[in-house]
Amino acid sequence: MVEPPTSPAALRRRLGLVGLTLYGLGVTIGAGIYVLVGQVAGLAGPGAPLAFLLAAAVAGLTAMSFAELSVRLPHSAGEAVYVRQGLGSPALALVTGLAVAMTGMVAAAAVLIGASGYLATLMPLAPWIIAAGLIVVLGALAVWGIAESVAAIGIVTLVEIGGLLVILAVAAPVTLAAPAWPLADAAPLATGSLVAAVVVAFFAFIGFEDMVNVVEEVRAP
Repeated sequence: MVEPPTSPAALRRRLGLVGLTLYGLGVTIGAGIYVLVGQVAGLAGPGAPLAFLLAAAVAGLTAMSFAELSVRLPHSAGEAVYVRQGLGSPALALVTGLAVAMTGMVAAAAVLIGASGYLATLMPLAPWIIAAGLIVVLGALAVWGIAESVAAIGIVTLVEIGGLLVILAVAAPVTLAAPAWPLADAAPLATGSLVAAVVVAFFAFIGFEDMVNVVEEVRAP
């Protein structure tokens, strides 16, 4: 007796617009603003805002492409799927998938180090102990489920936004009272320091890539 063919396993579509948006914003704010602002400022100095704007413009081109492709091909492992469908090469798709996985590990490590550094100022523990604890907690949360993970990330995102608003409220009077930045001091921006700062700041806008990779779990991509 021939058994009927089984349909491939599908992911449950449990994510909506609000959760997905907070998920992408959380990665962008947490990984970018909180972790990288010091590094970007160290490279570009007063030109740090310009570095973030240029990085946003460059990342925006990719983000718009991903937005279109994620609707046409609403599958997980988006980048590998796009390469396979667009170029018809399983080998290139595999290389792309492995590269994305590698960058994901690097990004996770960067965010983990940044978070453990912040928490180490509030807790009497070594940063590596905090980092190990975060790995266990976040790993358990990921195993629990995508909806639960995104809900937790959404709460953290709102806290992150609140922190930025507090910083803006405190810094705004000092910034407005400070003298304008003279264009004569723009010499450092003419060097490779600004380019390096833009490359680093580009990492801040990886949230859209993470949104694409969970699109198969979104109710209405």
